[in-house]
Amino acid sequence: MKTNNIYIVKTDLIDEEGKKHTLIVAGIYLLEKEVKDVIIEEDNGMLITQEEVKIKTLRIGHAIKNPSDEYNEEFGIRLAMKRAMSEKSRLGYIQTQDFRMLSDSMNEAIIRNQIEFISEHIYKFIPMEKDNNKY
Repeated sequence: MKTNNIYIVKTDLIDEEGKKHTLIVAGIYLLEKEVKDVIIEEDNGMLITQEEVKIKTLRIGHAIKNPSDEYNEEFGIRLAMKRAMSEKSRLGYIQTQDFRMLSDSMNEAIIRNQIEFISEHIYKFIPMEKDNNKY
């Protein structure tokens, strides 16, 4: 596994109650090689062979500092990166074999889109007090 780029974006979000939350989103771009079976159809049948393919992957994780937390940027970055690599806690991942996809500008746009989504749906990502009249 080869890490080509790590993207770290930090921004502040304001919830509906006016409280500030610092958001860190980490994108980890990996270029990996994998051996896959390839089926070649011929006139007299099929041949199954193996070939090495390059797989490009962008894994995305996040960390949010709530108003009551002590701010520690280094910890937030490590947590976001750890979550990006975890199947259970990452925001998501994109994987392709197409060499034209997952360029730096595309990866940055995907991360900006994740920040926008979190900003618009902040209560899905932060602990909240239950208020029966509100939710």
